[in-house]
Amino acid sequence: MGRAQWYEALSGVGNPHAIWTAERDRPTTMQQQPSPTPAATAAAELDDDRLERAVGRQVRLYRTQLNRTVSDVARAAGLSPGMLSKIENGATSPSLTTVGALARALNLSVSALFAGIDDRCTAVHIPAERVLTDGRHGADTRLLAHVAGRGVAMEPVVVTIPNHGAAADIPADTGTAFVQVLAGELVYRHGEQSFRLRETDCLALDAEVDHAPEAVVRAPVRLLLVQAKART
Repeated sequence: MGRAQWYEALSGVGNPHAIWTAERDRPTTMQQQPSPTPAATAAAELDDDRLERAVGRQVRLYRTQLNRTVSDVARAAGLSPGMLSKIENGATSPSLTTVGALARALNLSVSALFAGIDDRCTAVHIPAERVLTDGRHGADTRLLAHVAGRGVAMEPVVVTIPNHGAAADIPADTGTAFVQVLAGELVYRHGEQSFRLRETDCLALDAEVDHAPEAVVRAPVRLLLVQAKART
């Protein structure tokens, strides 16, 4: 039997009985997927709301500890009192820019506002729509997660610099940092040192020393930045 005849035998081409059998056995309706249970739905909603509620709870905690009013902190952060009230109640998802502004208004590190996330979890799933984004200065900065456990807090960030004129803010912090170039080429500054990094190059550094992208050599540039520090 030649190859063409072999294909015909498998597919039923030229064999009306085989075609009729395939059509007869084909399902006429799609099998319905089981509906999620109320418990599963509630768990999904809890995961979706965890970040908003945790950040809001921390903002309210520090604001009240400092004996400051909603209006006072909102003004210092460049927000309306109504928006700050929504954030404190977990009714809205603040952008990374807003979280940073609140941290500055309360004289805190950004990571302090994520301390309320369930630390008992050994794995944290953050859907793409929950990633906090900051688009200032033409660069796109995405805080992927804040994971705390076993005495260490870790924050992975993806920074995209689309062109030579854009800049990216890298907040100084305690602990150590790891940088990997996912795409493009750039000069990365750490204190008084400068490193030319190409795609897949890595840099491990002391995060307490001022560091940031210094110059774009080949755009666009995408960086993975992971900062880790001991929990206090």
